[in-house]
Amino acid sequence: MCGKKFSGTTVDAMMKKCILFKNANIVQGTTILPHGYVILDQEKIRQVGTGVPANEQDYTVIDVAGNFLCPGF
Repeated sequence: MCGKKFSGTTVDAMMKKCILFKNANIVQGTTILPHGYVILDQEKIRQVGTGVPANEQDYTVIDVAGNFLCPGF
């Protein structure tokens, strides 16, 4: 539900539960994804990727500043 709009109005209660961790070195098994991001939606991992996700302004953003992030650990 992160970043979704309903009838032109953003639902604030849902938005507060959507978190974007960006600028991370993401550990996935034996692989490290540099310049990665993780999106959480209501405390569940919804997306892991590299670069910058679309609609970054729709999330509460936490800049990990190049530190390591182990999603699901």
